[in-house]
Amino acid sequence: VDPNSVGNATKATLKEDKKWAWSIGFDDNTFLQPSLDLLNAKGWAGTLFMISDKIDDTREQDWIIDVPDLHNLLDQGWAVGNHTWAHECFGQFHCSLP
Repeated sequence: VDPNSVGNATKATLKEDKKWAWSIGFDDNTFLQPSLDLLNAKGWAGTLFMISDKIDDTREQDWIIDVPDLHNLLDQGWAVGNHTWAHECFGQFHCSLP
């Protein structure tokens, strides 16, 4: 990291010529559904970075996001990344990183 660049920021290029973007972070895979419901009600979508070893195939409980929920979110336009140093994509699906 160049010490002269610390604290500098540039405006990111936004998809589809959008005028603004909003970033929000959630911890882990738990208790996200109420917040996701609010964002979906506005027609907004984003990228969730999930802890992949905590994702279960069939748990389907309302307190944690798992595979069935992720497939629904992907169908609604969300992207999913893996919350690791590499932030790898969830399966063969969408990834917000180059």
